[in-house]
Amino acid sequence: MFGYLMPAESELSEQDRRVFRAAYCGVCFEMGRVARMGLQFDCAFLALARNSVEQPAPCCRRNCRVRWFFRKVDCAQGEQMQYAADVNTLLVYYKLLDDVRDSGSLKAKLAVRLIKREYRQAAQRHREMDSMISAQLQKLHALENEKSTDVDACADCFAVLLQLVAAPGGDRNGPLGRMFYNVGRWIYVIDALSDWEKDRMSGSFNVFGHYRDLEQARAAASFSLWFTLSEAARAYEMLFPNEAAKPVLDNVMYVSMPARTAYVLGEIDKNGQPVTKGGGENQSV
Repeated sequence: MFGYLMPAESELSEQDRRVFRAAYCGVCFEMGRVARMGLQFDCAFLALARNSVEQPAPCCRRNCRVRWFFRKVDCAQGEQMQYAADVNTLLVYYKLLDDVRDSGSLKAKLAVRLIKREYRQAAQRHREMDSMISAQLQKLHALENEKSTDVDACADCFAVLLQLVAAPGGDRNGPLGRMFYNVGRWIYVIDALSDWEKDRMSGSFNVFGHYRDLEQARAAASFSLWFTLSEAARAYEMLFPNEAAKPVLDNVMYVSMPARTAYVLGEIDKNGQPVTKGGGENQSV
């Protein structure tokens, strides 16, 4: 359930691209060597969104941690980058545990062993968050084991997880918490719909798996996706982000996420052109 919260870079100015890349590189710089392999754009978006209600994060030039010999990169600095790096590490660890549970693959088991030290360091810094992530994922696994068809119940598990990660404590019901609750709900639903055909072939659980065909699943998900997206945007509009972050966050909320929604629902093709009724294409994104 990763990789959905990234801007449409073609719609950004060069300066705005640098802002997002600096956030991404800033999160990357704070991660351990193993966890870095699972770095996702979503956590750069999280760092940028959390930092957007503060002063813009300062940047510095640093050797790239992945290709250090070849280049320097702009890295955003500050506690939000470290926080997002820890969130990413925890989520990668639990995703690997999920892979072990589902497939029992040796590759996943080895990855869990390799990331264990970095996970423990992140969990030690954020004990409450680690417990909360584990609890929400256990709820979700229980529903999946029951082969639940209750989209709201399944999506709520991941929505609450992102809400508490983005806005822990008493802030969870503020604009940032409400925004990420709906973003989390949107991610769960769109991920399930994107994987409908793949899960059908493999026999894996999918909350839309009981629908006869993809068009039925799309019809069932359409209102939920667009409504959840509008609720996320409504909460976002109450954030008043700083000048540096606003164009990037606007792009994700108003351009990238709606375009991904329309594509997965079969309303547009990969080039952003409307799909005529009866048309459509394979959904893998």
